[in-house]
Amino acid sequence: MRKATKILSLLVAFAMLASLFVGCGDGNAADSAVNIGVTDTLSSANPLLLDQSELAKIVCDLQYSQLCELDGELNFVPMLASSITTEDNIHFTVKLDENAKWSDGEAITADDVVFTVLKFASPTIANATMLLYAFEGTDDETGFTAAGATPDDLPGCKAVDEHTVEFTAKYEMPLTSFQNTYGRYLHILPKHMLEGMSDSELLTTAYFDTAE
Repeated sequence: MRKATKILSLLVAFAMLASLFVGCGDGNAADSAVNIGVTDTLSSANPLLLDQSELAKIVCDLQYSQLCELDGELNFVPMLASSITTEDNIHFTVKLDENAKWSDGEAITADDVVFTVLKFASPTIANATMLLYAFEGTDDETGFTAAGATPDDLPGCKAVDEHTVEFTAKYEMPLTSFQNTYGRYLHILPKHMLEGMSDSELLTTAYFDTAE
């Protein structure tokens, strides 16, 4: 689900929050003070360029939803996925929330998930941080598909029906690893809005910088 993004306001809010913790203590002992600072640079608000830094993830979280997320007690909770299950740690079945919709009212479907994974696996997008080499149909070292790959070229991510996606790994993977590495970091993109753009255009489009 696309969410309105006000990146500058977010960063200002972070700065204000951090300032509340500066100088905590009784003012008499220098070593009682607590200083909190964040040193990071936001390189892009484009989810396809996500570099796995927490700042970038937070900004992308404001625009697009992931399959799952961690709550305050470090339990995985549903986001777009109503459930993520596996019986053999090879095949992971993702059931999408059937009520999830994009901001324009279009339903979020399994095709959106496959479209997103294909874009992350594109050698033109060339995002090496998503670690997609774990799934069938990608290069063992780069995690990329061949240029111009279609859903048929990526057996590691298949739409089973409108609201079900099956991921197939090349080797056993704990469910928690799948959830933390892919469930939390794959920000699902709207196929119906972006499929008309080439992979090169997706790298430079202003679409991801415009709040709707």
